[in-house]
Amino acid sequence: MQKQAIWIDRQGKEYFSASEISDSHLKNIIHMLERQSMLLLSDYPNFQGEMAQYYAEQEYDNMSYELSNRLNYFYVLAEKRGIKLYD
Repeated sequence: MQKQAIWIDRQGKEYFSASEISDSHLKNIIHMLERQSMLLLSDYPNFQGEMAQYYAEQEYDNMSYELSNRLNYFYVLAEKRGIKLYD
């Protein structure tokens, strides 16, 4: 069974443990996920047809849930390290 990475950076480097992520990288990850969250939440899908709308909403909800879980994981990690996210 292959271990799943907790983060993959834009160069493709995989991080399997929170200890591998530097404090500055962690802050950048959180800020990026917050921006993604704002973009996702600002544009709820709107399709014609009941089935298209139903499946679009399901996918939107799944993406929102995944993004929220990932963001919460990194918030907790930053809090444990005592990282100040906002000046």
